[in-house]
Amino acid sequence: MSSPTTHALPTLTRAVKHPFSRLVLSLLLCNYTIDALWRLERLVLPRLREETALAFQVSVLRAVGTLLALLVVGRWLEGRGPAQLGLDTRGALQQWGRGMLLGTGLITAVVGVLAVPGWYQVVDVVPRGALETATGAFTWAAIFTFAALWEEVIYRGLLFRLLEEWIGSGVALLLSSLLFGLMHFGNPNATRLATLAIALEGGLLLAGCYMLTRSLWFVTGVHFAWNWVQGAVLGVAVSGNPVPGLLQARLVGPETWTGGSFGVEGGGVAVLLVSAAGVGLVVRAARRGQWRAFLARRRELRALAAAEARPSIQEAPAT
Repeated sequence: MSSPTTHALPTLTRAVKHPFSRLVLSLLLCNYTIDALWRLERLVLPRLREETALAFQVSVLRAVGTLLALLVVGRWLEGRGPAQLGLDTRGALQQWGRGMLLGTGLITAVVGVLAVPGWYQVVDVVPRGALETATGAFTWAAIFTFAALWEEVIYRGLLFRLLEEWIGSGVALLLSSLLFGLMHFGNPNATRLATLAIALEGGLLLAGCYMLTRSLWFVTGVHFAWNWVQGAVLGVAVSGNPVPGLLQARLVGPETWTGGSFGVEGGGVAVLLVSAAGVGLVVRAARRGQWRAFLARRRELRALAAAEARPSIQEAPAT
C-alpha cells in the first residue's frame, strides 16, 4: 500500500530562496561580515585616528563585506555568478568610464546652473604643492570609490534587485529610493528636505542607471564621479560632509535651491536636473523591456512556486 508524502525540505528551500528571504539573509551577512573584518583588522593593524585614513578604512571594509555577501548569497541561494549579479568583469572598465562621464556631466551641470546667478562662488584655488594636491585627490578618489561601491551593492545590487524580483520595478524603485535618502538623514547638516532631495534625485537616478544597464560597475562609476568631482574638485560639501577640494568654494543664495551647508545635493536645482535625468533613464530602460510590473512578477513567482512544488509529492515505498 502506498500513500503520498510531502517532503518538508523543498518547502523550506523555496522559503529560503524567496526574494525577501534572500534580501534579509544578504543584509545580515553584510553586517556580520563587515563586523568580522573590522575586528580582524583591529587585531592586525594599529588603530587609526586621522579622519581621512579612518574614512578610507571604513569604506574598504564595507565594500569588501557587502561584495562578499552579494557573491555568497548569489552563488549559494540563487545559483548566479558575478556576471548575473551585475559584476561582469568583461567591459567593467568601459562601464565604469561611461558612468563616470554621466556623473561628471550631471554634477558639472548642477554647479554650472548655480554659478549663473552667483549662488556658487569660487573663493580661491587651494594653495598646495603639486604632490600634496595629487595625493589628496588620489586619497579621496579611493575613499569615494569604495564608498560608492558598497552603497551600490547594498541599495541596487541587493535591495533594488531583490525587491524588483519580488514586487516589481515600481515598488522597488520607491522603497530603495526612500531608504537611500534615509541613510543620509544622520549626515552633518542634514534636514528633512535634504533627505527627501537625496531620495528623489539619487534614488531615482542610480536605480535608473542600474535598470538600464544591469551593471553595478556603471552605476558605481556614476556615484563615484558625482561625489569626487563635487567634493575633491569643486569644493562643495558631499552629502553634508566637507571635503578639501582643488577649488575653495561657497554656496550663497536661497538654501532651497543651493542646498546650503548640506551641499548642492540638498537643493532644488539638483533635484530638478538629476531627477529629470533619472526619469529619462527609467523610461529608456522600460522601452528596452527592463521594467518589471508588479502583477506580472506575482504571477511569475506563483507559477515558479507551483512548478517547484510538483515534485515534492512522491509515492512512499510499499510496506
